[in-house]
Amino acid sequence: MTQTAHARLRAAHEVRVGRDGQTRPADIAYAAYIAVLLAAILGVPIVRAIVLGLMTPSARSVLFAPPAAAVVAAIAGALLVAALLAVRTRGPVVSDPFRAWLLTAVDIPGRATLRGSFARSASGVGLVIVAITTITGLGLWFGGGVTGASIVGFVAGSALFSVLLTTAWLAGQALDDRRLWAISAGIAVLIGASIAVPATLAFTPWGWTSALWPPAVGAATAPLAAGPLIALAVIAVACTLVVPRLLDRILPSTALWQATRWHAALTLARTGDAAATLGALGRARARGRGIHLALSRFLPAAWLARDALVALRRPVRSVVGFVALVGSGALLGSAAASPAAGTAPALSGAILLFLAAGVFCDGLRSAADGAGRAPLLGVSVRADAAMHTVFPLLLAIAASELGALLAGAGAMSGWVVAVAACIVIVRAMDAAKGPLPIELLMPVPTPMGDVSVVTVLLWQSDALLLSLLVAGGLTIALPAWGAGAWIALAVAAAVLLAMADHRFVKAAAAQGADGP
Repeated sequence: MTQTAHARLRAAHEVRVGRDGQTRPADIAYAAYIAVLLAAILGVPIVRAIVLGLMTPSARSVLFAPPAAAVVAAIAGALLVAALLAVRTRGPVVSDPFRAWLLTAVDIPGRATLRGSFARSASGVGLVIVAITTITGLGLWFGGGVTGASIVGFVAGSALFSVLLTTAWLAGQALDDRRLWAISAGIAVLIGASIAVPATLAFTPWGWTSALWPPAVGAATAPLAAGPLIALAVIAVACTLVVPRLLDRILPSTALWQATRWHAALTLARTGDAAATLGALGRARARGRGIHLALSRFLPAAWLARDALVALRRPVRSVVGFVALVGSGALLGSAAASPAAGTAPALSGAILLFLAAGVFCDGLRSAADGAGRAPLLGVSVRADAAMHTVFPLLLAIAASELGALLAGAGAMSGWVVAVAACIVIVRAMDAAKGPLPIELLMPVPTPMGDVSVVTVLLWQSDALLLSLLVAGGLTIALPAWGAGAWIALAVAAAVLLAMADHRFVKAAAAQGADGP
């Protein structure tokens, strides 16, 4: 890059600093102080709880089981595909809209203007990967049965694998959609084939990572772990050589579009409106616009066909949501069938069920947004919401029951189905919640400082907390309560249904409609 290019970038930076102001050292020191406090107050207890959990006999039986290494390979491969597709939400090279336009529109190679943004994103990914593997290694180390060298090798191999992840993330941002989907599909097929044929894992990066799994590396085979570590190091070096060319390929339109969308999402996030934030991260879809449905005269069937078409227009999102519903059914069924399973499967299944059900609730959100408009086909607000509930309800019931059967908890499939139906009602209630009340943003002074953020968090997370209480809590209590848990679930469903109905009617009245 010539001296003139350096001068142009420096002049643009000075203009930006003159407009927005330079970050003061006091601000940086305060941010570091807050980070240290959060790490000490929240991070240390969480890490301690995870390490102690990994030291329990039930956890160690899973971690030291022969299939554990294959699971590590599957997780590494899934992360690689996810890194490629994550660019559809956010790429590694993202800044504010003005800087994104400036750094990509000028006649200066991207390797010179975008490397700082990429380095920050890559460092963040690497730190997260290293932190997770280090915590896992500590749990294995304090529990015994592994060597310190094997843990160090696993952490080092994970750090090297993170270089491949960030390079794949950058490649996704530099490639067009057609090539991105083709490469992602090819890698996914390769990952599945290598896991199905374990002998081929020795020739794949995710296989090299799983070969470094500490329980799989005994004292006698420790020298053999040097091979996968060297192979990952070679891959990491090759990735660093490819990064400059990928930075040069990032188009100004791509950088500006992602920066604008991310800036809008962050602006909405500061207001505490989670629904609007997620909506800003969504993408307009052109797929399926040419499909014309012959809607049935039977209105529930017509609404069902409309919601199914919306799901088909986002095939990847829908497939992931369905698989997550199956997984939640397996977790909840296992927790209900085995009291010794503990609370983790029940709570994890409840969270997964709540998140997965939301994938298929676009119709409910549309019904809540249009509650104050003229009724479509003379359908009331209540009827519109009820008919939009049919599609997510059917999918949640079918997928969760399938998950319970696959987990060998067929006797508990009835309970899992009832819990899934209850969570869909929670989703309906959450869809009609409306925007964040402005009074919740008012300061709440206390001797410990402003705690208004607590009220905002409680308002935003009420549906998730109800899901944990109903799906997770009652599933944990089912073996002890028996019929009492069923009665409590029925009462909870009736209360949640009344709350959802009240919110939809209130939304219609607040937007100027006469209601149903």
